[in-house]
Amino acid sequence: MRLKSISSVFYVSPQSISPEKTLEAMEIPTGSKVVDFGAGIGFWTIPLAKIVGRNGKVYALSANDDFFNFLEKKISYLGLNNVEVVRFSLEEGNIPVKEKADLVVLANVLHVIRNREEALKRAKKLLNKNGRVLVVDYLRIRTLFGPPIEYRMSEEEVIILAEKVGLRFKCTVDVAKNHYGLIFENQ
Repeated sequence: MRLKSISSVFYVSPQSISPEKTLEAMEIPTGSKVVDFGAGIGFWTIPLAKIVGRNGKVYALSANDDFFNFLEKKISYLGLNNVEVVRFSLEEGNIPVKEKADLVVLANVLHVIRNREEALKRAKKLLNKNGRVLVVDYLRIRTLFGPPIEYRMSEEEVIILAEKVGLRFKCTVDVAKNHYGLIFENQ
């Protein structure tokens, strides 16, 4: 019963976000290896799994036990054989991903991570040499939904931090009215 209430909150708040449209604009090839860094209940994981297809792989990383269990059940129910749900801390320890990624997605997670620089370093380590990172998060403005404004990072702050850890800002991608999408490349 608790999972139902958690999932309803997460499906109400991002009403205007369409992961499918954002990911389509990124032209992710079939067969890609993707890491959903802080996958939550799979809002981005499921569309990613459909895009990369049977020959691709999505690693859905989750530190929250409730989300982890919910996502495992959801993946099983949907019959997605190309998703591996991985439990781990977003900020410490080794990330148990078997292969380098073409894309790492950090969607609505930077605002909950204390050491954001370390999280971006860890995301970079997951990339292959031509890999990309997609950062999606709330704009630093007051909105009805989302984290308090003091937890949010501006686009400029994310770009500066990402470049500090060795990622190169490539471009923005449309996400939603109250969110930004930033694409970085591995250097």
